Amino acid sequence: MKKALILGVFILMITSLLPSIAFANAYEYDHIIKEASEKYGVPFTTIKAVIAKESSFRANAVPKNSNGELITSARGLMQMTKGACQDAGFNHDDMFDPYKNIMAGTKYLKMQMDYLDSYTDGIKAYYAGAGNILRNKLTAEANAYFQGVMAYKVAFMTDLRGYL
Repeated sequence: MKKALILGVFILMITSLLPSIAFANAYEYDHIIKEASEKYGVPFTTIKAVIAKESSFRANAVPKNSNGELITSARGLMQMTKGACQDAGFNHDDMFDPYKNIMAGTKYLKMQMDYLDSYTDGIKAYYAGAGNILRNKLTAEANAYFQGVMAYKVAFMTDLRGYL
């Protein structure tokens, strides 16, 4: 029993260090994420997990193909597209600004959750679009995206950085 407890604590400690090992700047935007969480009612760790999945905490992230060409209009930490910015009432030109990007992305995520009346489907819609979720299109991709976000969320939820 004692060995199992020690092993469990060890696994929890290692898991809690993964975010800081995987992302050098995983904590740089916590103050903005906290503000967005409080303003829009989306859990802190969910926002942080979406950022990890979308951009690996790179504020200047843009998606490119193997030839280095841009493949979408997505920008910044939460990979906000022109359409998503418009829907959320933000200017796409501002999406390399971490504060504006996190606020816009969180508002858009909350809009998806509210529209679909579902936390899970809202996260899937953030990736695939609400219309695709409603029509059961891109299901495999949306499910994989959701699972990836949840894996990051668990890692951030078990973060003991401030306690070690």
